[in-house]
Order: sequence, then C-alpha cells, then structure tokens
Amino acid sequence: MDPLAAIDLTLKRDVPKGSKKSPPLGPPIEDKPTKASKPAPEPVETGGGQVIDFSLVRDTDPGDRPVVGALSRILDGAIAYHAAERYKKGRGAGNGQVAKKRIGAGYIGLECDRQLAFKYHKIPFDERAPEDEFVTKGELQRHAESGHWAESKTVDWFREAGFIVETEVPGEIGYDGGPKQHGFYAGVDPVTGKYRLAGEVDGVITKLPESVPEEFALDLATIREAFGEPPIIWESKKATDKKWKKFKKVGVRDADPKYFGQLQTCMAHMQVPRVLFSMLNLDNMKYFFEIIDFDPAYAQGLIDRAAKVITSQSPQEFARMAATHTDHRCRFCDWKQSCWEMR
Repeated sequence: MDPLAAIDLTLKRDVPKGSKKSPPLGPPIEDKPTKASKPAPEPVETGGGQVIDFSLVRDTDPGDRPVVGALSRILDGAIAYHAAERYKKGRGAGNGQVAKKRIGAGYIGLECDRQLAFKYHKIPFDERAPEDEFVTKGELQRHAESGHWAESKTVDWFREAGFIVETEVPGEIGYDGGPKQHGFYAGVDPVTGKYRLAGEVDGVITKLPESVPEEFALDLATIREAFGEPPIIWESKKATDKKWKKFKKVGVRDADPKYFGQLQTCMAHMQVPRVLFSMLNLDNMKYFFEIIDFDPAYAQGLIDRAAKVITSQSPQEFARMAATHTDHRCRFCDWKQSCWEMR
C-alpha cells in the first residue's frame, strides 16, 4: 500500500491523468511572516491521478490558524445569543411566582455586600475591551452545560446504586414551563405579590439503598450514619482538578462562601437539616463528597443581609469588602470600575 495514501483525503484532489501539477485552487493563503520562510514544496503525484499539495500544510501551531479563532467566535456568538434568549423567555422574564428582580440562593453568599446589591439592582456590567475579557460568554455557557451533564449523570449513578433521588416536584410546573425543581420562595413584593428571594436545589435524597453487595456492606453502614434519616438535600457541582483539590483540602465553607451560602439558605427555608454536596472532577472523573450540616446563625445572617439589599435603592448604600481597587477580590468583579467610581 502506498504510504502516502493514508494522508487525509482533504489534501488530495483529482487532476487530469498525466498532469504533473494541480490546477490552481484560488487565491493563495497568506500566512503570517516567519523568521525563516521555506519555499513551498512541489505537489507530489501518488498515482491514480491524485496528488498531495504540501503547500496546503502549514508549519504553524494549530492554535494560530485563522479557522480556530473564526469558528470559536461563531460558536461563542450563537451559544451566547440562544442562552440569552432562553433566559429572557424563562427565568429572566419574571413569569410565575418569582419576581424578575430578585436574589437567588446561588449568589446570596457573595462575600461583598455591594456586589450583591449591584446584581440585585441589575446594574449593567462594566464594558471591557475584548483583550481584557477573562472568559467569553460562549465559554461560560459551555461551563454551565458541562455542569448540567455532571448533575444528570450523577443522579443516574445514584439511582443505579439504589438511592431514591427526587429532582422534580410531582405535578408542578416551573418558571420555564418544565417540571418544577425542589426549592423555596420568600420575600413577597407587596406591590406585585411575587417572591424576591428564591432558591432551587438539584435534588432531595428521600431513601438510601436497602441493600448492597456484601463487599460494600460497611460502606452502606458508613453512609447511613453520616446521612442520618432522610430527607437530605443533594447539590451537584463540577470542577477542574485545581479547584477540586481545593475543596477536598479545606471543604466547601472555606473553599467557596458562595456555594456554602446557597446550601445554608436552602436548608433554612426548606427545613432540611443537612446537604450532600458532590463535586465531579472533570479532569479525572473523581468525586469529592461532603455532608454539610445546617448552621442557623450563618443562614440567618445571609437572609438578613438579603432583606437589606432587597429594600435598598442603590448599591452605593453598601460598603465594599475591599479597601483598595487593587485588592485581588475585586479583580473579577463585573462592576469593578463602576464601584470604585462611587464614593
């Protein structure tokens, strides 16, 4: 077999029999100048009227090729647009029982009071030059979708192991027209009658496995002792290896106050005393699990702060968490410039 025949067929094209050179494909592709430009090699005939045009094979790093950036931008634009449209029609529309302007349990635990107020009052993000963006909207949405995948597969695996996990409220419809997730509503707006504080959880474990193979009997006993009597809230997250290791080392409370605040607020309003937190490492598919108990004082502090934000008129009413704009905690804030232009 001709070893050249194994090369990608996209680099081959038919030419008239006996021709030594291939007809032109169109305007030449201009690469960025390099320190030492090599002359383009002549096309090589492989037999059977086919040639491989090595001038179409570039020496540059694949990541530098124009098609990488072009396709990435097109996909990012489409992903971001359709995600925004779904949000406008669903959660962002203010349909159903939840107000359009509200605080969600997913970010009630933000460390900075002013940042929480910026988010609640829906202040537009500061504009950034493209080169200053840390991540594109398309990349953010792909991160979110990978989280949905991790959640979906984890609940499947729990059920295969014999756990009963409820992810929907039977017979009830959610804000987006689909099944309603378990969660809570609070803080009624006296004008609209809608709730201004809300939260959802990924699931509620209502029953543990009744039996397991003999080699896992001790493991099941350990789980029963740690869980106590169901129900127990279940919350799923995904992470890169670096982030996963941090959670494994210090636990949820110290690794991410936002996650911890979400769990405490949900436990308070749902009146469930503990949470099973799971985090799937997307780099190696290992799990981190932690049982988190309800901390009434911590949860009440978050709820009291949320009430102050909901009844406020402006983010300016709240103090920043940092003393200077160079504080590392301000680096990724979407309102850094706006915040520091305020008094």
